Amino acid sequence: MNKQLLDEVLYCLSDDRHTYHYFKDKYCMFLLAHYIKEDTPIKNIKNSDLARFCHKPLVKKWLAQQGSKQFQSEMITTMWPVELFHFTLTLGQWGGDDPYWQQTARPGFNLVLQLNFSRFHDRLYENIMDDEAEFQPFSCDSHPISTHRNTIAWARLDFSEDLSEVLIEEVQNDWLRYAWEAYLNLVENPQRTRLKRYGFKPNWNRLDAYFKQVIKPIMSIWDEAVLCATIEYVVNHIGAEKIYMHDHQTGVALKSMEYTQPPKSLYTKLPKKFGFESTKEPPLFLQQDRYVVRKLKKIQKKITPQWHLLNLNKGGIHA
Repeated sequence: MNKQLLDEVLYCLSDDRHTYHYFKDKYCMFLLAHYIKEDTPIKNIKNSDLARFCHKPLVKKWLAQQGSKQFQSEMITTMWPVELFHFTLTLGQWGGDDPYWQQTARPGFNLVLQLNFSRFHDRLYENIMDDEAEFQPFSCDSHPISTHRNTIAWARLDFSEDLSEVLIEEVQNDWLRYAWEAYLNLVENPQRTRLKRYGFKPNWNRLDAYFKQVIKPIMSIWDEAVLCATIEYVVNHIGAEKIYMHDHQTGVALKSMEYTQPPKSLYTKLPKKFGFESTKEPPLFLQQDRYVVRKLKKIQKKITPQWHLLNLNKGGIHA
């Protein structure tokens, strides 16, 4: 997207700081409520493309508890469990430089949706950090993280000019990966000098609890949490109707990432879990971009470019 459009979006939205609550498989609840607009027989849902969500333990248990044989979208909030992960969402920007270095499909800018830790986490984190530490061991300033919150993960987004199409360029995290690598490195030999080298206080029990009770549980849900947050935000605040993600091979080739490839599951298993469909048709705004068209011609000599598409404008399930 161009800088003017990005600035307009940020001007309209960035004053808001959103608290975001997540629990495992929450995306199923959101997508079911989005597609089902009226009271609908449960059997119709189970015989539709939405059946993939009905097999999730959370949804399966909820359906079994319903006395009615009709699915009512307003009742879906009863699915919420007591135990939640609490985050905040902030916005940022990325781009304006060489697309090869920025790892964008085309020159220009991306809107960044940042999934950040809660203040509760931040207090725990401050208690394990050495007061004299001069750096944060788990963040990377060269990535599009928040300047005032501790960012878990982010999604980079490119839009069409009318904001009806969005391409999720990247889903990534640093904090969890770096934290767990540090834990595995320290757990065998948590000497005082080694802890201090990382910037930690010499209190292994407190540090061990932070890794096991805070970091490890989020590691199991961060990818679906940031993607669900992205889809919800795009739908509720921007109004995009078609959400695309790069296929793994296509994204690597289009963004010239042959030597620094992201985890394959983020661009294969994750979109499939959310019901994205495979398509050979890129977003229209990429088809109209000369830079992308030239690059696609080169890519097509080696692979068949593909994308994942979640069409939120398609018809829902009816009675």
